[in-house]
Amino acid sequence: MQTKGLLVLIAAVSFTAPQVFAEDISEGTILAYDRKANILILTDRSVFPLEKLTSATPDGLKAGDRIHIRYDSNEDDGITEIYSIKVIVD
Repeated sequence: MQTKGLLVLIAAVSFTAPQVFAEDISEGTILAYDRKANILILTDRSVFPLEKLTSATPDGLKAGDRIHIRYDSNEDDGITEIYSIKVIVD
């Protein structure tokens, strides 16, 4: 009976514990960086609205740069927050 009680306790804790969601990560090459519209477009046609960026845009960012982007998104609103953009140096 102790095993059954332990399983019930584990199940109860797992349902009441806060859910941890993984952030999204994308790597790619910049096709265009539109400073006026404040967006990045990657060669795979992914569009990242930089008004959602919570950190500084890397200096000297340009078309052809390979980048690593950490962000959150959901089905309803698309990209909700961009945490960082880092240039990948080969």
